[in-house]
Amino acid sequence: MIRNSEQSALRFKLAYLKRDVNLSNDKFKFDYLSQALDLLKDQATPAEQSLYIQELANDLGIEASAIKTQLDELRPKHSGNGLTAKGKFQRQVEPQPVGTLQKPSAPVKYSQLEQAERLLLYYALHDESLCRQLISEPNFKFEHDTYQTIFELWLTFLTNHDNHLVSAFIDQLPPDMQNVVADLEMSAFPDASNNLVITDLLQVMAHQDAKKQLSDAQAALKIANETGNVDEQLHWTNEIIKLSRDLKGA
Repeated sequence: MIRNSEQSALRFKLAYLKRDVNLSNDKFKFDYLSQALDLLKDQATPAEQSLYIQELANDLGIEASAIKTQLDELRPKHSGNGLTAKGKFQRQVEPQPVGTLQKPSAPVKYSQLEQAERLLLYYALHDESLCRQLISEPNFKFEHDTYQTIFELWLTFLTNHDNHLVSAFIDQLPPDMQNVVADLEMSAFPDASNNLVITDLLQVMAHQDAKKQLSDAQAALKIANETGNVDEQLHWTNEIIKLSRDLKGA
């Protein structure tokens, strides 16, 4: 959306905050207003603040002047020498550039497999030819059920709708999956400039799948040994040898 100038980053974030808000409920209404003002305080220019304050006033049925007063109260007070009014010797805080994101204090850490799946799903949401490629891959599926379900719903969406924008697709999803796709859309993923990137991601996923199969085979062999099932012992020993060779050659 940002690249195509269809929607500013700030408007996207405001719309994301508003997505599940029941505006007929005063508590939800004022919670949404509080979150929206936090965004405007840190990331909006004065002109943007004026525009979005008026839109908030229209949406919430609140006077724009009251919203502006509340926003003004959120801004830090400064004395004439450029230092905060709390104290002459307090360290001055450098303002952040408009539009920058606050870094989360505890970023989510994904496994190598999940990182590959998230990136591949993001590319699939923006490249219909990649979707066709993935469908043609034998036995392709995302290991994580949520990503697989989103992928399948995206394929259905492409078939049933003329408008193939991800923003329109998000509206069709249940709330938990809306959060996943919105998070993917706001992540700083690199462009998939060539097929080698996709090939690498598929190899990572295949490698992790083979490791899981090997672990499962080892567990099955242990059970076969404990129960004295000779046929199962032979089967799972051969399977372990095959999977181990495949992993070494990967």
